[in-house]
Amino acid sequence: MQPVAATKTTLVTGSYPPAVCGVGDYTTCLARHLVRAVVWTRRAPGLAADACPVVEAFDEAGVRALCARIARERPRLVHLQYEAALYAPSIAGRLPAACRRAGVPLVTTFHSLDGPKAWGHSRRLALLPLLLGSDAVVVCAGRPFRALSRIPALAGKTHLIPVGSTVPATPRRGTAAAEAPGVPLRMAYFGFVWPGRGLETAVRALAAAHAAASPTGATLTLIGEVRDPAHAAELIHLARTLGVEGRVAFTGSLSAPEVSRHLADADVALLPYPTGVSTGRTTLMAALDHGLPVVTTSAPGGGLDARFRDGENMLLAPAGDADAFARETARAATDAGLRARLSAGASRLAREFSWERIAEEIARVYYGVGRGR
Repeated sequence: MQPVAATKTTLVTGSYPPAVCGVGDYTTCLARHLVRAVVWTRRAPGLAADACPVVEAFDEAGVRALCARIARERPRLVHLQYEAALYAPSIAGRLPAACRRAGVPLVTTFHSLDGPKAWGHSRRLALLPLLLGSDAVVVCAGRPFRALSRIPALAGKTHLIPVGSTVPATPRRGTAAAEAPGVPLRMAYFGFVWPGRGLETAVRALAAAHAAASPTGATLTLIGEVRDPAHAAELIHLARTLGVEGRVAFTGSLSAPEVSRHLADADVALLPYPTGVSTGRTTLMAALDHGLPVVTTSAPGGGLDARFRDGENMLLAPAGDADAFARETARAATDAGLRARLSAGASRLAREFSWERIAEEIARVYYGVGRGR
């Protein structure tokens, strides 16, 4: 499909390829599917040619420089990609004020509703100037959307627009290869390797699947940068304790094509999100886009997107219940028919989260902001 037309838009992001960052990857994909859009970011070695480096860094001086540039150039619309770790805290107040003085509409996508760590328990309060000062707010998952929609000043301008896969898919290996005698079931996790990602649950699920999928057993490949080597060592120790040490592999940081090759080679994706699956998970979208059967988690309290259907396009276990996750993984490991059904369902579901659709929804937000002005 052709890129979606929109008023000339400046996408501001604190990270951009070749940096390994989900926000930068998201911005890259969005920019490619919009016409008349430019990307402003910080200078970095090897920066992708389609981005314009406007500051050395988004520290306090960089935020002031960004605001001064907006005052000089007066773009038609500024679309900030916000993640607290990428910017100095002052951006929450300075950017809305600068856009207001310049008469430039401001749209902000909050990739997380988490403010600067220096604010401690009050860090979300730091987001209020940016939330209130943006002409439109975009969030990618149901939980933050429901939270913001309860605030009268934000309810009418907050939009739920999912993320898409940032890993272009390559064809999966054939069913015959996957089911060949003597070949173990190949399971994969995709994401950073550090504490808080539920990776202990994935290793325990590997042990359950390995025992269930006799005689060939199962393997688990952890695809992604190891951000905490000590945690990786803990996972290896757990695997050794469970008798599957030699069946866990770490890839380290990979390019998108290399990630795709690993996903294409897998039989099952294990995504044990501690807070549950949502439409804001680019790692989930990559697995779906590769037609992978997915075992993942549902958050307590419900609210799961209705398009996520247990047994049809993924298997769901309650978040935090490692035993239930292991049981669902063993089901997938021992039932080829179930895996085939989940794979077909995943491919259908992936079409709901194409970048063409996402760009169309974003362009409608731009249009609404412009019309309101």
